[in-house]
Amino acid sequence: MDTRRRLKIAVAIKNFAITGGAEKYAVEIATRMVARGHDVHVYAREVDTGLTHGMTVHRLPYRLRFSSVLSLYAYARQITQQIQHGDYDIVHSHDRGCACDVATIHTFSYLHNLETRSVFKKLNDYYLSPRGRLYGVLERKQMRSRALVAVSRIVQADIKKYSGRSTGIHVVTPGVDLDAFSPVAVDTQRQADPDGRSYPSEEGPIRLLFVGSEFRRKGLDALLRELPNNMTLTVVGKGERRHHYQQLVHAMGLGQRVIFEGLCDDVRPFYLAAHLLVLPSLREAFGMAALEAMACGLPVVVSTAAGVASIVDNGYNGFVFSHPAELKAILERLSDPNLRKTIGQNARRTAMRHTWDRAAEQYEALYWDVYDKKRKGRV
Repeated sequence: MDTRRRLKIAVAIKNFAITGGAEKYAVEIATRMVARGHDVHVYAREVDTGLTHGMTVHRLPYRLRFSSVLSLYAYARQITQQIQHGDYDIVHSHDRGCACDVATIHTFSYLHNLETRSVFKKLNDYYLSPRGRLYGVLERKQMRSRALVAVSRIVQADIKKYSGRSTGIHVVTPGVDLDAFSPVAVDTQRQADPDGRSYPSEEGPIRLLFVGSEFRRKGLDALLRELPNNMTLTVVGKGERRHHYQQLVHAMGLGQRVIFEGLCDDVRPFYLAAHLLVLPSLREAFGMAALEAMACGLPVVVSTAAGVASIVDNGYNGFVFSHPAELKAILERLSDPNLRKTIGQNARRTAMRHTWDRAAEQYEALYWDVYDKKRKGRV
């Protein structure tokens, strides 16, 4: 921890609440900056006041709610107007549209998302679309921030490819709470269940866990196709076209082996009930669920398209695959309980190096670096 005077930090995010990955990331870092003695000011439209202890909250009114992109544009202008009166040492934004001191990039660029579309769709959705063009404007403005922080290496590569920027791009992956997500926490819950109904036995089928609310993008289709006969699957998350996927499961004859649990406030009981987690995403900026599972001592199987793959050492603390055809063989290999135990232990060791406290240390060092350069007029 830097022992110099405290910094006055403005944190900008539309929703300061645990509603998604970016929001959780912002809350965890801001909370730890307060614990480190810094003066944190939150600028947001929605705020969970139970998460703002020690912070100063600035609520911003909603504007242009009829359009998501125009609302984002209005929000970016509000932030720019508000923070210029605050005399902040560091302005840290987690949203598009703000050129500031530090900008965390939580998602792939709009142009990246257009890559898989046809030439006509690209023309229609970007070059001929006012909405697409405005997204481009907001992203380009964000790229002018003094320091960019990508949540994974693949997001860092995306920034370099589509923004043309090659310097001042850092990587700070999401972290995990090692107390909330741990083998000890899992074992405690298991001991509280005398009938053993909520946790897997080695005699029954292998229980796979899938966590995510965008079923297609997160690769549920491939997982259903490659599901081995000796395994069951629990799907946690709302997902789009849930009825379609339920029908698909029935048509594939998997009705007795696939369970859709929907949204849940606490995913830890599902880690308790699983042998391993699978994240076969088509594209994923990071994938916090995989890191949480690793912290619980579960093996994970992830695709190379997921940012979290960068911390998975294939065959050591999990498995990484590049094509869905590889998935079944990996899952069948994990039928071995001894292998699962070894990989799960290694996964926990890896998670111990990726905590929110470690992420906060990286941000604090970056804040001071940017602050010092600003004072010297170098950025």
